[in-house]
Amino acid sequence: MAPNRADQVGVWIDRIVTELPEGPDLLELHSRLTVIASPNTERRLTVYGQVLSALQVKRGSHIEVRTETGDHLVALRSDDGETSLIDPTHDLPVAPEVESRLGLISQLNDPIEMNRHIELWHVTVEGLRARAEADNDMINLAQSPLDQLWAIANQIQDNRDTLSHAENEGSSITEQAQERASKEAEVDEVFAAVDEAEDMNKRFLLGAGVLLALAAVSLALLGTIGLYLAILLLLAAIAAGVYGAKFTRNSLLNSKRDELAEEFGHSDLGVQLGRVDELFSTHTVHQKRRKAREQLTSALQVWTEYAGRVRPEILLRERPRIEELAGHIRIINNELADNASPEDHDLLLGLASLLAEMSRKFPTECVPMLFDDLFTEIHPEYHGVLRELIVRATHRRQVVLECASLEVARWAATEAVAGNALLITDQEIPVQGEAVVAPAEAVAAHAKTSTEPEVVSDQVAESPQ
Repeated sequence: MAPNRADQVGVWIDRIVTELPEGPDLLELHSRLTVIASPNTERRLTVYGQVLSALQVKRGSHIEVRTETGDHLVALRSDDGETSLIDPTHDLPVAPEVESRLGLISQLNDPIEMNRHIELWHVTVEGLRARAEADNDMINLAQSPLDQLWAIANQIQDNRDTLSHAENEGSSITEQAQERASKEAEVDEVFAAVDEAEDMNKRFLLGAGVLLALAAVSLALLGTIGLYLAILLLLAAIAAGVYGAKFTRNSLLNSKRDELAEEFGHSDLGVQLGRVDELFSTHTVHQKRRKAREQLTSALQVWTEYAGRVRPEILLRERPRIEELAGHIRIINNELADNASPEDHDLLLGLASLLAEMSRKFPTECVPMLFDDLFTEIHPEYHGVLRELIVRATHRRQVVLECASLEVARWAATEAVAGNALLITDQEIPVQGEAVVAPAEAVAAHAKTSTEPEVVSDQVAESPQ
């Protein structure tokens, strides 16, 4: 059974170790934001690729992680493909109960599981623009007056529940009507059988009377022969009387008649009352159903005016995600000019939607996010809002960003001075009036900006985490 989200602990990647022929290559990451900046694409992507390969569970890389409780763990991957999550303090595999609390990071050795999510974590320009198109309905909802939409959506749901209840009542009444009709048919059949039995009894009794009369006449007029004839006629009359009486003595038929007579009040009154009750119930349900349909139609018309073709169920089901998305979009709309290109607009909206989706899928986990260079694909006027969205991502996620922009590198250097980021660069980055200079091969060597601006040397200091 999966652990409760409340039982999970935050986990960050501290270091990625890549095994190379010349020895292990160490790449340290910040717990919030790591920026890999260089105009040299090959150098930049080499370092960035180490992070991507490690999360794709490629051979020849190890990942060292740290939990918010202070534990340090290592995901080991051997050349033969064997993997394990180790507690280096005791050099033992992590206990299952501890591993279960690590959330998705506990699956750092599971290539199937990690690659299942890599499309969500790996942020590309193409992916963001495709997401903006795919999530268009959600984005439109987030830009609508949400307070009014919540009320309308709840009203629609209430009206649907009322209509469903009325439909169920109508179905119940229909079933009752069918049952009543069946009972009435049974009553008619039984009472018709009783009436037929009584008619047959009367006929046989009448026949017995006629035979008795003939027997008397034969006895009086025909002498000895008449006596014999009278005896035969008398026996025939007795047989007719007995045979006719059996129709009214049919115990099963009489019992059924008595049962039905008692159920329906010994008359048609019970049947008539049942029909009246059914008529009133049908009318009441019809009124409820009609009113619910009218209210539902009216609410749906109002909903369509605000939300278009989007179904209200989406709003009710995805409320937390849409509320977060609305917050991101407000930031974008405050900065976006009216003449912004559709490409810039879609990139920012796609990122906003992605962040909201990450919050829905991983509400308590510090899942890493890898950002390809987005800044070269958007107008410089909107670099500020793009940085703001990335910073918002770092409040919950461990972000790794690669870029070629000197402007972004300066911003990252400033964040590094504040202890909020780590910059890996081979550029000369001025911070607080000083220049943090890295050697020419700094990216390849994984150099980092200094948190002390006055330190300028070939060995740049490491930013505290």
